[in-house]
Amino acid sequence: MVEDDQEQIYFNRAVLSERGFDVRVFENYDAVMEAVDGVKRPVDLVVLDRRLPRSATDEPTDQTGDDLLNVLLDKLPDTPFIVFTGHTDFVHAQFTLNRGVISVGPDGEHIVRVYPFEKEQTLEFGRYIDELRDHLDRLSDIHVDGVIGDDQSTKISRRLLRCVARHFGGASILAVPLTGGLGGKPVWWCQVVDRQGRTIASIVVKQSDRIPATTTGGLRSLLPARFVAASVASIGGLCDARIAQVTQLAGSEPRPLLDLILSDDQLASSGLAQITQAMRSALHGAAVTQTLEELMRPLIAWTKARDLLAGEGIACPRATLGAPTTIVAQHGDLHPGNILLVDGSPILIDFDDEKMASRLLDPVTALLSPLFHRASPIRDGEWPTLDQCRALGSGRFLDGCPIPEWVGVCQDWLAHAATSDREMWSIVLGYAARQLKYPDVISSTVAKGHAIALATAAVEFFSADE
Repeated sequence: MVEDDQEQIYFNRAVLSERGFDVRVFENYDAVMEAVDGVKRPVDLVVLDRRLPRSATDEPTDQTGDDLLNVLLDKLPDTPFIVFTGHTDFVHAQFTLNRGVISVGPDGEHIVRVYPFEKEQTLEFGRYIDELRDHLDRLSDIHVDGVIGDDQSTKISRRLLRCVARHFGGASILAVPLTGGLGGKPVWWCQVVDRQGRTIASIVVKQSDRIPATTTGGLRSLLPARFVAASVASIGGLCDARIAQVTQLAGSEPRPLLDLILSDDQLASSGLAQITQAMRSALHGAAVTQTLEELMRPLIAWTKARDLLAGEGIACPRATLGAPTTIVAQHGDLHPGNILLVDGSPILIDFDDEKMASRLLDPVTALLSPLFHRASPIRDGEWPTLDQCRALGSGRFLDGCPIPEWVGVCQDWLAHAATSDREMWSIVLGYAARQLKYPDVISSTVAKGHAIALATAAVEFFSADE
């Protein structure tokens, strides 16, 4: 709550506390700005007086409250706001109400994101708080099994899973963790159960901080349906701007290939081989020439790569170097955690990074991601050496490899899909440079060493190719 009038603070706090809200009070603009980034998330409601002082010694003005509203809307994009004002004219009503809505349930159920009240509207204020409390309580009533912890991120994940259960009309949800993405976003296989104990949904849920772009084409539309997890819904609201991306599987008990590549390399590689064959059959494009900068762009900006590599003493090749390539639809993040084995069949999930790019983007990602994924069982191994990185694509690259069948499938895919050697090393360079921006890679001597070795091998290729 942001309010400088002591009587109003007393009244608002009483209304909110009686309904179970934990209230923090700030009395001016500066006090809020100093504290807002450290406030525990999710923030369920902001009550804001429009007429506020900028500092403890300033006179209150409407402009200060309007400025603070704009700032807090950006910082708390999934939080409802109440704005108290002495008088709301048409212009101010437009200013506050034209801020969209927040989803609070299935079938389009929502609340207005910013709602103005005059200070005399105490009954209306109380009814609004009751409505919001009811939405929050209905979420809290849903039992979540499998997501344990009291830290902030875990609490947000539990609320998001409750939103998913409510979307399907469930009373409880069981969440089994799957191997998440390279960005560390949680992924679960979930079963939603109703009050009679019946399973009413078996789905995969990925927590994301953005709504995926809606496209009319792309990889999902090109691959046979049996290889693609069907998108069901994007669900959120009152979850600190987190979104649950829900996909449906034709089967049960999915297993990420990342969990299998070391323990059952043959099974994992067999699943990958089916995906590669489907992509080779479905994806066709004309051979064109792109610059190194253009080829790297789906992975990392050339200028960013140049700076990261320079920090490791590696000189990035010129951005204008040309390479023959074939541009097709790509998954964009085809690490083995994004391929699930469901009843013996491989299924792709998580199309957040789907894009048009070199036909080598996905095979290079499948090949190299086990060296960097934080959940990979081979991330901290000695393979490959710098000398082997120079031989990427050849039999020598497989010497001492702990997952030879997986790597063999990837290298066969590379050999079939490559338009030129320059194309392959451009993608390898972009992929390796990209790893150097991730804190978990930088903090791992082994993972960082692999990134540097791959980048060095790529740079050596371009130097020899001049």
